[in-house]
Amino acid sequence: MKRLLNQLHVPLQFERTDHTFWQEPHIADQLLEVHLNSDAEGASRSFEFIDKSIDFIQLAAPQKPYQKVLDLGCGPG
Repeated sequence: MKRLLNQLHVPLQFERTDHTFWQEPHIADQLLEVHLNSDAEGASRSFEFIDKSIDFIQLAAPQKPYQKVLDLGCGPG
C-alpha cells in the first residue's frame, strides 16, 4: 500500500494530464452501476425526488409563460 501511495501524483490546478480516470474499467463500471440505481442518491435521484422537483418547477415556472426549461445539472460529473 505504501508503495502505491508513493506513486500517486497530485496534479497542479489546471495541469493537463493523459490520465483517463473515468475510463478505468473498475471505476467506470462502479459509476455506471450507481448512476443507474434509482435507490441510490449518489448519482441519479430517486423517482420521488424527481417528482417533487417537477412539481416545484411547475409551480415556480408555469408552462404557459415558460415553455422551455434549461437543465444545468450534469449528475455526478
